[in-house]
Amino acid sequence: MTLRRILAAAFAFLAVTTAVTACGSKGGSGSGSEVTMWVYPIIPDEAQHRAFWDEKIKEFEAKNTGIKVKVNIYPWANRDQQLTAAIAAGKGPDAVYMIPDQLPKFYAQNALEPLDNYLSAEAKSDFRENVLESVTVDGHIVGAPILMSVVTTLCDKRVFEAAGVKDYPKTWDDILALAPTFKAKGFDVTAIPTLGGINQVFYPLLWQAGGRTFAEDGKKVVLDSPEAIETVTFMRKLVEGGYVETATLTQELKPEQTRFGQGKVACMYSEAPSTMIQLWGKENVVALPPLMNKKQATYGTVGSFAMLKSSKAKEATAKWLNYVTSPEVMAEYDKASGYFAPRKSVPALYADDPVLGKCEEYLNFASAGELHEKARDVQGVLRPLLQAALIGQQSPEQAMQEATKQSNQLLG
Repeated sequence: MTLRRILAAAFAFLAVTTAVTACGSKGGSGSGSEVTMWVYPIIPDEAQHRAFWDEKIKEFEAKNTGIKVKVNIYPWANRDQQLTAAIAAGKGPDAVYMIPDQLPKFYAQNALEPLDNYLSAEAKSDFRENVLESVTVDGHIVGAPILMSVVTTLCDKRVFEAAGVKDYPKTWDDILALAPTFKAKGFDVTAIPTLGGINQVFYPLLWQAGGRTFAEDGKKVVLDSPEAIETVTFMRKLVEGGYVETATLTQELKPEQTRFGQGKVACMYSEAPSTMIQLWGKENVVALPPLMNKKQATYGTVGSFAMLKSSKAKEATAKWLNYVTSPEVMAEYDKASGYFAPRKSVPALYADDPVLGKCEEYLNFASAGELHEKARDVQGVLRPLLQAALIGQQSPEQAMQEATKQSNQLLG
């Protein structure tokens, strides 16, 4: 981060914390028995979100005499820069909400406290295996999971009826086999919104092909693998056959401007259930397992609370984190925010929902991706090269070889 960006983030951080402090809340970490946690608008309704934390703080403090907790809700924008500036100024919180690709970066900066000895044994055994993988860096658990998501195959039953197709796709071969039928009826078999996020658009297919981004030791990028080339080749077949909308390959369109937003696409594998429910109507969405090639896998994030190494109240913070990630509190928070529970002991939150209830069955297929401090940088390198391959400017082999070369230069 440049000096200018650090100073800008520091000024933004001071402005936010000044406003929060004026309302009677504390910006940085306290000492001994005072715990400060930073969160972001996970529950969209601000009043509901604030009320949730106020209630939980009251319950926790009543059971843990002498510990005081403050939860500050900050905007999503520039959160990494503001946290970095706060840590540098000695004003960081005791705990902060993070997603998986933040964890290795801050851990590499020696900013995060491993939670291996702070989370209860019961909790560690109760978290799903794929969830623990998403919060583990260098063999250490560095985040206490609170929520998770899953992006699975979602199909529009109206398109299947209009095209006279009765069987839903299960594999890549099924997608390619069904594509001409949908095209003949004026529909696309799927969509490739490459600017919607490499995590959701490219990586699930890469994992299904048996590929990965980084080598096992994390020291180099391996996007020139046969599995990665197979993935790009599959995507390019969809483009060359005229089976997907080409505008979304290079333009960042609003969903309602796309063919999938206009009900002209049979199935989506790269959008959140909430997005497709809003676009298609819940009654028209059919939730299916992730596509299968060599493997069955998909993307899903994990939200967790990390403890900062600079905290002066680690024991009190640990008690608070164990409390807020307990099954009862977690279930309430996840249902209010529309996410899923990362603990196995939490009963199904959406059993009566025909779409979310099915998605909930596929949580064990979800992965947040490979944790690496350069993960976001590699995505930045990969995106334009993937686009070049899909629109025919480069071959899949050329694009993936160049992506690997440039990414490894970033890794040094």
